[in-house]
Amino acid sequence: MNPLAVLETFWGDLHYAARGLRKHPELLVITALSLGLGIGVNTTLFNIFNVVLLQKPTAVEPDRIVRIEPGNSNGISYLNYREMRGSAAFAGTAITSIAMLNVRSGDDIQQVPGLAVSGNFFQVLGVNPYMGRAFNTEESAPERDPRVAVLTYDFWQRQLHGDGDALGKTLTLNGRPFTVIGILARDYRAGMGFQVPEIYLPVSPIVAPNLGERGHPTFQLIARLAPGVTRRQAEASFTLAAQALEAAWPVENKDFGRPAWAIPAFGPASLQGRASPPEFFIGLAVPFVILGLLLLIACANVAGVLLARGAGRRHELAVRLALGASRGRLIGTLLAESLLQCLIGGVIGIAIGFGCALALRTLTSFPASVKTWVALLGVVLSSAIGLFFGIYPARKASHLDPVTALRTETG
Repeated sequence: MNPLAVLETFWGDLHYAARGLRKHPELLVITALSLGLGIGVNTTLFNIFNVVLLQKPTAVEPDRIVRIEPGNSNGISYLNYREMRGSAAFAGTAITSIAMLNVRSGDDIQQVPGLAVSGNFFQVLGVNPYMGRAFNTEESAPERDPRVAVLTYDFWQRQLHGDGDALGKTLTLNGRPFTVIGILARDYRAGMGFQVPEIYLPVSPIVAPNLGERGHPTFQLIARLAPGVTRRQAEASFTLAAQALEAAWPVENKDFGRPAWAIPAFGPASLQGRASPPEFFIGLAVPFVILGLLLLIACANVAGVLLARGAGRRHELAVRLALGASRGRLIGTLLAESLLQCLIGGVIGIAIGFGCALALRTLTSFPASVKTWVALLGVVLSSAIGLFFGIYPARKASHLDPVTALRTETG
């Protein structure tokens, strides 16, 4: 068969389907919105999963960086950290703590996620800023009350309009002045949890209270393993040092000397924590099961609408068969209509995904974006759904006996 003739016939079927849907817009609304919401929600959650777990973090040899969880908590106090920094099992250790910062610009106050870090944080990661510098040794001591900040590229562009003279300028954070000393690279990825910090500050009483209280494990401890040291060896080394600190301060450090955990700092394994492998995989699978159910419900709605649409067109299809239309032409026409509805639903779903990504970036500064291949996958998926759920109604409708159908409709 001539390919041009096939394309011309298919285009005619699409045109006919569009005219039919204009007469019944409620069917299009139900199908397109059901499928659009299903694809849009799946696209949005995949974006979040991609940013948090799949994007490669900005660090030198990230697989050598672990998160240490002491035996009595998943965190550590500053005083305990300060006395455990010299372990030979680690090439470097650093602490972090999420800090929500109120950024003042004129009369406007905006809340921005920040991260309070020990002064050697970027050295442990092996990261250098795009502009300026990271924190130095003097800024590693909270008692010096350091008032300096390192900004992400996006925050620099949005808040300071990409000002090339931003270094040395003052930001008002939580009502106090901080001097900008560095800007991170545009492609910098924190890769440590769902909270995406935009401002990095040295640990100080301003952003991290309870610094002088040994019994308050308010910090996450990350460490770079020394060459040749395994995670199990690191756990044993940390546990031994923690037992000594528990013996010295038994009340404040109760159970601190229990066996510690060294967990990968990045990627899916970083979420496992102390959960057993079955518990972890079940927990990781739950969101995907929910996403699958949402899409399945959308597909069921589409299938129901297409079946109802086919049943309601018995008279029209019987007339066309009686006038000499082939059953193949009827199937092609019905498939074109279902494909058109699902393609519109796919476009709506992609639009919802882009809208949610924009909202996340605007409202929460989360670096969400819809990848081109994800958008294309949405179009392919919606097309496949249209064909898959359109074949059965189309074949069922095409097997009508025109005489019986016309007699039933007119009887």
